[in-house]
Amino acid sequence: MFKPNTLLILGAGACQEVGMPTGKALAEKIATLCSQTKRPDDQLFGDLHAAVRDMTEMSQLLDAASIIRTGVCRAESIDRFIDKRDDNQDVRSVGKITIVRAIQMAEQNVHNTKYFRGTMHRVLRLVLLRTRGLCRSCERQAKI
Repeated sequence: MFKPNTLLILGAGACQEVGMPTGKALAEKIATLCSQTKRPDDQLFGDLHAAVRDMTEMSQLLDAASIIRTGVCRAESIDRFIDKRDDNQDVRSVGKITIVRAIQMAEQNVHNTKYFRGTMHRVLRLVLLRTRGLCRSCERQAKI
């Protein structure tokens, strides 16, 4: 049906029919994830802890999660929320990490995929490096 290496680009609403979160539902899921930062076994806390190198950076990311949690549901979209805070690198990083996690969780629920299992921490580290503007050689050094 398709040639090998065919790339399909679908609009944001194309996945709604199969139960993937879009718009408001995605913002609510991200707000929920951003509230899971109190204990080491909380979802976002574990994701962030795996992606950072020290507790100072962790504290800054937890502050960013708090900013997202309190405001994302009032925003037009998670992307607009992040764009309006473009000067805050930590909000941008945590926002993108929570988007990745929310979509990954939805994929597991919808398709029970195993795509991210075992590689999720590398994906989160890559998101953190790229949103902070680090070079590709830094990504290789981080073993991504």
